Amino acid sequence: MAAYRSLFGLKTFAVMAAPTLWVPANVYREANAVLGSGGSAGGQAVREAVEKVLNNDSGVQTEKPAGLVDAGALLKKGLSALASNPHEALGVPIGAQTTDIKKAFRKMALKYHPDKNPKTTPLFQAMHACSEKLSDPGSRRKEEEKAKQSKPKPGSGAAAAQVRKSLSIVNL
Repeated sequence: MAAYRSLFGLKTFAVMAAPTLWVPANVYREANAVLGSGGSAGGQAVREAVEKVLNNDSGVQTEKPAGLVDAGALLKKGLSALASNPHEALGVPIGAQTTDIKKAFRKMALKYHPDKNPKTTPLFQAMHACSEKLSDPGSRRKEEEKAKQSKPKPGSGAAAAQVRKSLSIVNL
């Protein structure tokens, strides 16, 4: 039965909070290590982290269960990371042909389809959206331009800074 309250004499339905995604703490830590890296993880690592979170969901709980952590925000972060880089999400290079994109999506669909594993439905939907985005020539061109602009230049970034730092220590 739906709960309601009176507001200025009118009956209104109470807004219920969205269900949370309860996973074991170790699963949360492992997924957060990949998804919390600021987008430096590859598409396959992000897909695996999201899949791990989805497959370890303990279902809808009214109270916080002992030993479990809410991973709803982490799941949202992972799915948005996949959506923001459809090439990496599908595991295809920039400039891939439409046939390669369809082949990559079919491979993902076999693994994440809701008929095969209902818990991975959000991941399947994200893969489908990426496939749709890259199947349209105009949309694909925009995504490829965005990916080319966001690629780091050689000699920049944290890894290059670490190499320069270690070389400066050697040169002393």
